[in-house]
Amino acid sequence: MAAAAKHSDPVGAASKISQAWMQNRSRKSNLFLAIWGIASVAILAYGLIANPYYIRIGISTLLAMILAVTWDMVSYSGQLSLGHAAFFGTGAYVGALSFTKLNWNLLASLIPAAIIGIVLALIIGRISIRLQGAYFAIATFAFAEAMRVLVLLAAGLTNGPLGVTVLDAPPFPVQTSPQLAIFVYFLLLLEAVVLVNVWLRKSRWNFAFRAIGESEAAAATSGVSIRNTRLISFCISAMFVSMAGAIYSHYITYIDPTSVYSVQTSVVAIIYAVFGGVNTLAGPLVGAALLSPIGEALRVALGPASLLVYGAALLLTIIFIPGGIMGLLDMVTARFSKRAGSKQRGE
Repeated sequence: MAAAAKHSDPVGAASKISQAWMQNRSRKSNLFLAIWGIASVAILAYGLIANPYYIRIGISTLLAMILAVTWDMVSYSGQLSLGHAAFFGTGAYVGALSFTKLNWNLLASLIPAAIIGIVLALIIGRISIRLQGAYFAIATFAFAEAMRVLVLLAAGLTNGPLGVTVLDAPPFPVQTSPQLAIFVYFLLLLEAVVLVNVWLRKSRWNFAFRAIGESEAAAATSGVSIRNTRLISFCISAMFVSMAGAIYSHYITYIDPTSVYSVQTSVVAIIYAVFGGVNTLAGPLVGAALLSPIGEALRVALGPASLLVYGAALLLTIIFIPGGIMGLLDMVTARFSKRAGSKQRGE
């Protein structure tokens, strides 16, 4: 009887499974943070010793990583967003106009950029967050286009299609080149993005994200607020993307609506994340680190046609390695572990 009672306790069994899953998740997160810490030191060393051309490549890659991880934050809650361009472009204009209108430096402009990114995310989120799949993607894409048109029409403030020039050396504690200072700014922002992403996946919100991703109906039945959960990830993502846009405006020194509100910003973020492996800590970082330098070379060689190559890479990834690079690594690791286990049992 005692044995039967012991085996018929589903709540206790579920609790043990949940605890084991949490412990495994925590170990993976800690391992990732240890590896990322080493990688961060290597990235900083790269910036300190690289020549200006390779620093520029490094800046593009760091920005790509930020875009990929922040897009994956939204994807983790079960949404497909094409709105990165809206937040990136708006952040770029906040950074540029903070300098030209208020004489604020880059560091000061990051605060209003973050706030405005969150406000915009709340506006579009409250309107469209209940939409799913392609409908949400279309809504966010339309929002990005609306922001581009709005900036064009507000010529008195934004200078319209003529754009804004930003000739301001970013503040830095030691004397160095503006390019290296921007490199460090992007690296610090990426560190914040990665740490927040790890926190989200280790916090109680992780269960809500997973539940929504697996079944919205089941999540709602369990008491998960689908709207609030998605709004949180959307707002955090928008905040970081907007801050990245502000840094970018001081790096590129000239912005216009066509360049900073380009749909390419939204598309490449998806490609990087999918190629590396969505809903993983390392996947978007790996995808961006691999594809961004290649993309720089392709843009020089092919111009706008480089997007065709990106599209082909996305299509081939979805068909042949749907889990991305990280999914492929997991599959290979599992196969070797299974083979090793079989050999041990054979012995």
